[in-house]
Amino acid sequence: MKFYTPAAGLYSKKTSVLNKSADPGREPEVVNASLMDLRQQLKKIRSKPPAGDTGRKRINLLNKLGMALHRSKPMMTEAYAEEARVLSERIEYKKGEAESNRLLGIAYSTRGQYDKGLKYFDISRRINSETGNSFTLAATYSNIGIVYSNLGRLDVALDYHMKALTIYEEHNDRSRIAHSMNCIGVVFRKLNDLDKAENYYIKALRIREELKDKPGLALSYNNMGIIAQGHGDLDAALKYHNKSLELKKELNDRQGMVASFNNIGDIHLKLEEYTSALEYFEKSMTIEKELSEETNFSDNCNKVGSIMMVLRRYDEALEYFKQGLRISTRIGARIYRAEVLKNLSSFYETTGDYEKAFEYFKEFSTLNREIFSENSAETITRLQVRYETEQQEKESELYHLRNVELRGEINDRKRVENELIDQEQILEDRVRERTVELQQNMLKLKSSMKGIIYTLSKIVESKDPYTSGHQLRVAELARLIAIEMGFSEEEVEAIFMISLVHDIGKISIPQETFFSMR
Repeated sequence: MKFYTPAAGLYSKKTSVLNKSADPGREPEVVNASLMDLRQQLKKIRSKPPAGDTGRKRINLLNKLGMALHRSKPMMTEAYAEEARVLSERIEYKKGEAESNRLLGIAYSTRGQYDKGLKYFDISRRINSETGNSFTLAATYSNIGIVYSNLGRLDVALDYHMKALTIYEEHNDRSRIAHSMNCIGVVFRKLNDLDKAENYYIKALRIREELKDKPGLALSYNNMGIIAQGHGDLDAALKYHNKSLELKKELNDRQGMVASFNNIGDIHLKLEEYTSALEYFEKSMTIEKELSEETNFSDNCNKVGSIMMVLRRYDEALEYFKQGLRISTRIGARIYRAEVLKNLSSFYETTGDYEKAFEYFKEFSTLNREIFSENSAETITRLQVRYETEQQEKESELYHLRNVELRGEINDRKRVENELIDQEQILEDRVRERTVELQQNMLKLKSSMKGIIYTLSKIVESKDPYTSGHQLRVAELARLIAIEMGFSEEEVEAIFMISLVHDIGKISIPQETFFSMR
C-alpha cells in the first residue's frame, strides 16, 4: 500500500482552517454558482463606485463568496465578510451588515475562536431583531447553537436550536427544518441520549427523502452511521457511511467525501483493522491535500501516527506526529495541536526519551489550561447574549399581540417577573454576604491549620534535633518540583504543608531511641 510521507512536505503555503465536524450540517445557504464566476462578478463590480444598488450587489457578492469558502478557507471568508461589513456600514445597508457580521462569526468559530464568533453573531442577531428579519435571525440562532454545542454548553445550544426550529416551522421551510432537527440530534448525541438523537436524525432523514435532497440525505446517512456506531452496531454503521459516501461521490462533494473516508477509517480503526483504516485515511488525505484542508490533514496525521505506534513503526509515527504538529501550530488549530502534543509525549515515553516526553507533556498541559480558561470566559458572554435575546423576544411579543386581554396577561406576567427579580436580588445580596463570611472563616481556618502543622513540625524536630531543618528543606524542594510541574497555586501550597510533616511518625518514637542511634 502507498502512504504519504509527511517528510515530503505536503503543504508549502499558509492556508486556512476547516471545521472538520460534519455534525451540524452544512450551511443551508450553500452557493450554487461556481467560485470562479463569483470572483469574476466581484472583480467587475469592484471597478464601479460602491453606492446604491451597485454597493448592495457588491456586498451580496462578498457575502456569497465568503459563505462558499467558509468550510475550506475561513480566513478568506473573514476577509470577504470584513470588506462587506465595512461597506454595509458606510452605505447603511442593514441586511448586508447583519449577514456580514454573521459570516464573521462563522469564520472565527470555524477556527475555534468562539469568543469572537459569539461577538459577531450577537451583532447580527441584534440587527435582525431590529429590522424584523426573522428568517436570518433563525440562521443566526442556529450558528450560536453550534458554537455552544462545540463549547460543551449543550443546554444553551439546545435552546438556540429550538428557537431556530420554531421560526423555520412558522415559515414552513422544510429544508431548514431538517437542518435544525439535525443540529438538535447532535446535541442529544453529545448528551449520550442516543435514542432522542436518533429520533431527530430520522425526522430530518424523512424530510430530506421527501424533498429528494441528496446533499441533505448524504449528511443524514452519515449521522445514522454515527448513531449505529454509538449503539455498537459497526456493520450497520459501515452501511450508512458507505451510502453517504456513494451520494457524495455522485454529487462530487469532495469535502463530504473527506468526512466519509474519515468516519469509515475510524470504524476500521475501532475494529483494529489497521490496513483498512490506513487505506481510508490515505484517501481522505489525498483530497485534503488537493483542497488545502489542513485541519483534517493535521488530525489524520495524528491518527496515522497513532496507528504506526501500534504497528511499532516508530520512525514513520514520529514523522506523522511532527507533520501534524507543524500544521496545527501554523493554522492555529489548538485542539488538534494539544492532541498531537499528548501523543508525542506518549511516543517519547514509549521510546525511552523521558526528558522529551516530559517537555511535550508540559506543553500539552499548558495549552490545555489556556483552552479551558478561554472556554470558561465564554460563560460571561453566554449570559449576556441569552439575556439580550430574551429581552428582544419579549419586546417583539408585546409588539405583535393585539388582543387586550393577552396584553393584560403579559403585563401581569411581567409584574410577577419583576417581583421575582426583586426577590432574586435579595437572595443574591444574602448569598454575597454569606460568601464573604465563609471566605473569612476559611482564611481563619487555613491560618489555624498552618499553625498546627508548623507546631507539629517543631515537635517532630524536638524529638530528633540531629535532623533539624530537614522537614523544611524537603517541603521547599517539593514546592519547587510542584511549581515546575505546573500545579496550581493552591495545590503547591498543599504539597508544601504536607511535606512539612512527612516525618510525623517520629512523635510516637521514644526520645531515648534517637540518642541510642547516635
